[in-house]
Order: sequence, then C-alpha cells, then structure tokens
Amino acid sequence: PEGMPKPERVEFLGRVSSASDFLDTVRVVPLVSQGGTGVQLKTIEAFQSGLACVASASSLRGIAHLPRNCRRANDPITFAAALTDLVIQSRSGTNVRIDGAEFLRGQRAAFEQGLMDGLASVSNTAQSAEGLEGAHDGAIVGERIDQ
Repeated sequence: PEGMPKPERVEFLGRVSSASDFLDTVRVVPLVSQGGTGVQLKTIEAFQSGLACVASASSLRGIAHLPRNCRRANDPITFAAALTDLVIQSRSGTNVRIDGAEFLRGQRAAFEQGLMDGLASVSNTAQSAEGLEGAHDGAIVGERIDQ
C-alpha cells in the first residue's frame, strides 16, 4: 500500500501479475497471519504447491496435519531462524520442495474418514434408539405430569 513504512534495505517492486508464477520462483514461503477466521487460502495453496514454508499458528488454524516441509514458529526470532535454515538448505542443494499432491491426498483421506466416522456415529445412534423403542414392553418409560 502507498505510504507503507519500510526498512532502508527493502525495495518494493510492485504487484506480481500471477501469484502462482511468482511462487514458483521462491525457495521458502513465510506464512504469517495475525488474525481473521477460517483456514487461510494462501496456506493451503502453498501446501498444495509443495513449497517449503514457515508458518505462524494463526496461519495454520483449521489445519490438523502439516506437510513435512512446513515449520511452525510464532515468535520473530524462531520464525526468522526457520526461514534462514530452509533457505540455506535450498541454496546448498537440498530439495526443500515436496510433491504437493501428497498434502492434498492427506486432506482428502482425512475428510473421507471424518465423513465415515460421522455417518457411523449417526448410524450407531439410530440403532441404539431403535433398540430402546421395543425395550420397555409395557413398562412406564416416562411420566406425564398435568398441571
């Protein structure tokens, strides 16, 4: 934004025409979110592209399983150290990028498992309720109180 303060050694070059093309050129992505609600779309995009990243807890909300090339860091010193370490690894020839489809497969599997668990729970509850319906055989199950 216009008028945004910046350190002396920082130069803004303008907006990028394509976020995905830009991300293809980086070594590591810092994922920082200070607030908001819900899952962060840019975090999901970084994970699905397989990019190495360092993420704050806020940028990871709603995400249960992190890709193996993502580091969680909340304080500035730990965050900077994790970014520096991943960049050094990348510059030394270590491939810090992974197959992003692995994250997507894991998300789909967790979603499907959650659906199956939910359906099983509903089914078990319905079966338990059916079993209770015939269990009273004339016994008083509840009392009616007239006022």
